Amino acid sequence: MLFFLSMALAAPPDFPNRAEVVRALLALDPRVAEGDAMAAMARAEVVPSAVAPLHVTAGVAPASTMMFGAEVGVDWMLPGPRMRRLETDSAAAAARAAAADATMMRIEAAARWSQLVDVVWDLAAEGSVVAHHAVVLRDAADSVERRVATGLATPDQRVMAQMALVEVDEARLGLDRRAREAEALLDALARQNDGVLPAPAAALRAWTRATVPPPADPGPVLAATAPSGLVAAAGAPAVLTAQAQLEAAHAMDGMARRGGAPMTEVMLSYSTMWDDPTMALMAGFGVNVPLDTAVLRAKRLAATEGVRAAEAHLHAERADSEAGVERAQAAVDEMAAMETFAVTRMAPLTAEALRLARTAYETNRGTLDAWLDAERADTDTAQKLAKARAERRQMEAMLAMARGELAGLPGVPADPTATSGATAPSASGAPR
Repeated sequence: MLFFLSMALAAPPDFPNRAEVVRALLALDPRVAEGDAMAAMARAEVVPSAVAPLHVTAGVAPASTMMFGAEVGVDWMLPGPRMRRLETDSAAAAARAAAADATMMRIEAAARWSQLVDVVWDLAAEGSVVAHHAVVLRDAADSVERRVATGLATPDQRVMAQMALVEVDEARLGLDRRAREAEALLDALARQNDGVLPAPAAALRAWTRATVPPPADPGPVLAATAPSGLVAAAGAPAVLTAQAQLEAAHAMDGMARRGGAPMTEVMLSYSTMWDDPTMALMAGFGVNVPLDTAVLRAKRLAATEGVRAAEAHLHAERADSEAGVERAQAAVDEMAAMETFAVTRMAPLTAEALRLARTAYETNRGTLDAWLDAERADTDTAQKLAKARAERRQMEAMLAMARGELAGLPGVPADPTATSGATAPSASGAPR
């Protein structure tokens, strides 16, 4: 009774909600911040323009051995009719690829932090089981001591009971190592935030070494309605990145094909270096015609092959994403079946075996080792059940990542720009 009272006084706060923890840790994750910054930089480079920039030149030079003069000139290179649009399309495709990469970083981080919630939940659940197991074994050891004192038990039974307590301490060492690993992840994020963790994350850290009370369910990982493997794979960030890369390849192909087109240059200059003032102001235009056809042909061929490679990459990513969704779903189903098996088959049997073994020992019809073996089996089943539940939810996080969803945040868009309207400009097509 004193044991449970002391543990209750040291009980941590309520086990935190998964969504709150994931949201708080995403805000601190440096990889998420890196991806968002790279995407913002790529969006900033998308500047639609119909014309090339003006170039202004100015200089001072001797017009003759007796005087100096100054000249100011402006030239404006007018590219081919579609070249600037192709350049804008290429930058927009690069921005979409960067946005997809940032979304992938966010999705991976959400899966990682959702799994950490389940790691800590499993630690607390197994710790609760081990704590209860220790109380039972301590009672058993005390009972054996009383029996040894009255001659009803032998010294080897005392050693047997003490060995069982040593096994509990060994289990606690394993839990302690896992707790330190979880704490290290959270402490690394805390150092980036002036040593302070947000309240949900701080509550999660408090549970890394908790034993009582048993932890409450942290909340769902996946959305209630699951898309099919094909539909989910179509929205996977890897597929979106491959699509953007294909659009960029089409834009590069279009620019390579337009690279041999003549470009017109408009020029205007004013010079004081002419003796005749009527010649100071000059205007004109020129036509630049590329003549190195071998280089142009090589660029067009390389761009065409780039499109083919991007198309093949997109097909491969779609196939891999669809297969990844199916593999993750199979893993979730397997862990769910193991959890059901532990609840419906193993737990009732080991609990009944323990009850019978303890009753037999207390009525002098059974042996101590039979009781201890039954207690170990029941404890092992309880730990397996906790681990199966935690691993099932960890597999659900992998499934969410394969689908392109944020684990632990059902219904929240993985791309934060999807709700803010700050999307990258779309390409106008796939020019050839």
